Amino acid sequence: MKQTKIKFNIKSFFIVAAILVFAFLYTSMFTVYKGEYAVVKQFGKVVTIYDEAGLKFKLPFIQTVDTLPNKELIYDLPISEVITKDKQTMVADSFALWRISDPKKFISNLNGSIANATSRIEMLVYNAVKNEISSRTQE
Repeated sequence: MKQTKIKFNIKSFFIVAAILVFAFLYTSMFTVYKGEYAVVKQFGKVVTIYDEAGLKFKLPFIQTVDTLPNKELIYDLPISEVITKDKQTMVADSFALWRISDPKKFISNLNGSIANATSRIEMLVYNAVKNEISSRTQE
């Protein structure tokens, strides 16, 4: 009877150990897809940035992974009316193509937020388009 109890305990131990190993591996692996950056953070600080697609590893429960797009993005500005140099009204429809070239700077300057980036882009592009159109005549 003792022998079966010992076998049962050993079997239980190996089952629990296998489940724990599987859980550890599952929480330490992540996939980086084509067209994205994977930013590994440890306690909020950037530790590593991956830009190659594939299976990567992190320390579970200590490190977190955020993703950012690594491709060309388009921002379509709203249509606006602009006054030209000869005081004519012109309707401007513009867009901007942009990409994240340095994810670490993007995170530190814009908190890794696409919304923050697009609001800055909107302000810069709108002012540039407005200044350019207002310096020209309609002809």
